[in-house]
Amino acid sequence: MKGKEVVQIYVRDKKSYLFRPEKELKAFAKVELEPGETKTLVLELDEDAFSYYVPHLERFAVESGEFDILAGTSSQDIRLEDTVTFLSKDEVRLPLGMTDAFKDFLEDERYTEYARQFLEVLHVDESHMFYQMLMGVNLIQIQELMSIMGIDDKTAGEMTEKLVKRQEFAAACQTSAKN
Repeated sequence: MKGKEVVQIYVRDKKSYLFRPEKELKAFAKVELEPGETKTLVLELDEDAFSYYVPHLERFAVESGEFDILAGTSSQDIRLEDTVTFLSKDEVRLPLGMTDAFKDFLEDERYTEYARQFLEVLHVDESHMFYQMLMGVNLIQIQELMSIMGIDDKTAGEMTEKLVKRQEFAAACQTSAKN
């Protein structure tokens, strides 16, 4: 029988930093079909289809990650599904700072490399008595712990600043080695 159908394309962010709806309608097209007829539709999704407003950036941005592309006749009648990976230059997540726990720096892939360098400069690994203390405190408190370890305030400040700014620790290593 002759009929009309609306094909709808939804995008679902698998893991978003900020709240996003379960599914977002990003494209649709109405098609008319004769009995027994099939048609192929091409609906394009551009970068805007993956973006959302990020308040601290004060603009729309795309978060890197995996997105489900869902096609159906309604949000409740999904007939096709696929996953795409979007790599973005936008940094949607808030940067970490002095009031964040050191553990957060180790677990956040943006900072992990620098947090490990930080531990190397301190000569601290998981077996060191300060390791567990470092995990539960923020960078301001770490600066105080560093004085107990014999590191002067200036060097401690430089090291925590390098971690926050995601900078290499070569200069800090030389300074720390002199002490």
